[in-house]
Amino acid sequence: MPAGPPIVEIFAELGIKISVRTGKEIKYRCPFHKSSRQQSHNASMNEASGAWNCYNGSCGARGKSIIGFVAKLKQWSVEYTREWIKKHFGYDEDTAVFDEYKPKPVKGLRFRRLPNTYRALRYDDNLVTKDGFSFEVLQQLRVGYDLEKDGDTFVWAAAKFIPFYLHQELVGWGYRFDEGGYHYLPDFTKSLTLYGYDSAAIYKDHVVLCEGPRDVWRIRTHGMNAVAICGSSFSTKQANLVLKTWKKVYLCFDHDKAGHGAILKALKEIGGMIPIYIILLPVGADPCEIKTKEDWNSLEIIRGDEYDLKSYF
Repeated sequence: MPAGPPIVEIFAELGIKISVRTGKEIKYRCPFHKSSRQQSHNASMNEASGAWNCYNGSCGARGKSIIGFVAKLKQWSVEYTREWIKKHFGYDEDTAVFDEYKPKPVKGLRFRRLPNTYRALRYDDNLVTKDGFSFEVLQQLRVGYDLEKDGDTFVWAAAKFIPFYLHQELVGWGYRFDEGGYHYLPDFTKSLTLYGYDSAAIYKDHVVLCEGPRDVWRIRTHGMNAVAICGSSFSTKQANLVLKTWKKVYLCFDHDKAGHGAILKALKEIGGMIPIYIILLPVGADPCEIKTKEDWNSLEIIRGDEYDLKSYF
């Protein structure tokens, strides 16, 4: 690892022009405020430590590390920023300044850190070798294991760790047991977000709205963008996330009473505001059971305004 943060390389990637370099001091135009004065520079950063400061009194942006600088500029979490810098520039601080920059929290959700006992999923896990989920999809969603122990016993030995991210912040997690069923943090309100939102929000054209995490894994394995409401009740907050993020939405819920209720709730919440299509499953089936792409591509799709509960249930 280099002795100091690679400020010059990071600035080049961010499109920030360095005006003056004096010893270890780099001067540039502050990217956090607009100025009517045509200054060549109004901020500086120490190339050895990454400490930075804007001279403008009304802005006053400052921090102790390049991690906080990039996090504030890109509106990323500090944790995500640290990993981004490590991946692209081979630099990692011994002690990240985790409380230097804190994005505005979502009301009702709090930011968290992964437990120290979290481990990434193995490529030879049964989810891949037996159930046929894409390892790349599971990696993207950071599905893993929790190696927390109670004495000599693993607390979550028969469960997969499922984290939830919103705007690059970890806001909660759950555990999915091998025999079925989920356990979520007691203070985590799932209805305030969508499982898989951050990675799905990159693709603006469409999203498939489904019930649970395993449905997301299956649908993404088949090549479509998907998020889950984690239940059968589509909340107003989730509806707002959908409306502000995607151009059209597909509904793919279990072909049972609860699934049809979820379809009706979604049609009530966002019908008429965005093009809605419904992917019709075989009676009694859920998306996770459609294991081949050929079977997935053969499913009937209708427009939301053509949906008739009595015809399909």
